[in-house]
Amino acid sequence: MEKICPDALCINYSNPMAMICWAINDYTKIKCIGLCPNAPSLAQRLANYAGVPFEEISYWAAGLNHYTWYLEFKWKGRDLYPVLREKFKDPELYMKPNFLGKGVELDLVEVEMFHRFGYFTTGSSGHIPTYTPYFRRSPGTIEKYKIHPMGNAF
Repeated sequence: MEKICPDALCINYSNPMAMICWAINDYTKIKCIGLCPNAPSLAQRLANYAGVPFEEISYWAAGLNHYTWYLEFKWKGRDLYPVLREKFKDPELYMKPNFLGKGVELDLVEVEMFHRFGYFTTGSSGHIPTYTPYFRRSPGTIEKYKIHPMGNAF
């Protein structure tokens, strides 16, 4: 790209997204940005958590890549955050098998970010622990949040 199209913009749509962009920006003259495709896929998980059909939800997300936040999450125009806040009040309940629905896989990093910030993020345990050292502070936190050594959930 430096030789053939030096004024072009490289749009990286692969992982590890941030690291690839850093390398391209640090070691070449190529202008590069990265995009994360997680917003639609994690919106489906939130619909599952809320117990509503994904096809009937709408959301407004803002942020950058793995730190994009669902600022609005609605089902047929109804705000689903109160429903999600209720479901995630008590770990004794939401940690029970099938509490969120049969086959709904719980991501403990998503839940922790939701508890801390009041909104869900698109990062999930696949990416947030990579960029947020809090989740890798000790073997105990790694086990508590079920963090895979390479950043992904077990």
